Amino acid sequence: QPFNGYYVRILGDELQQQVGNAIRVGENRSLFSENGLVLSANGTILAVSHARHPRDDYNELWITPLFEVDIYRLDPSTATWRSMGNITLQGSTQDDDFGMALAMNDEGTLLAVGAPSDETSSIKAGRVATFQWDDEAGQWLPFADLLGEADSAFGSSVALLPSGNQLLVGAPQNDMNGEDSGQAFLYTVVGV
Repeated sequence: QPFNGYYVRILGDELQQQVGNAIRVGENRSLFSENGLVLSANGTILAVSHARHPRDDYNELWITPLFEVDIYRLDPSTATWRSMGNITLQGSTQDDDFGMALAMNDEGTLLAVGAPSDETSSIKAGRVATFQWDDEAGQWLPFADLLGEADSAFGSSVALLPSGNQLLVGAPQNDMNGEDSGQAFLYTVVGV
């Protein structure tokens, strides 16, 4: 049976040796034009975004993609990438570009996910969802949602300081200083 997905391989040191196994991202998933990929500072936690294309077999059509983020942790004893938590993080609506931008703190315990086409607050306003790893629960828990203004594409880029205490979000189509002049927003993260 053909595999309709893709593989992610992590290469290390100057010899470009593969670190861990190749990660097979599930069936009916594909890279999209601006997919996100982020690796923790120590190289043991990886987040990768992809588009899942549900199929309407009755009409033989691919349905508008749903964007998702999977997180993996490298098991040092077996050199194998394993799912970190048992859920896949998903966008709030189809076609919201959830995961187009990803950022992670150095420890790999705080994740920011940009969804610049999200329409939760307004048309193409954008959203950044943050998640924090709960070691006791073994899950990624929602931490905070930040919403952009109409037509700003808020969340097109995201960056976290190494400690995770500050988050920078880009909104390239924000009109505050003229049409599509763009704006960057800096947030202080409390409670990390």
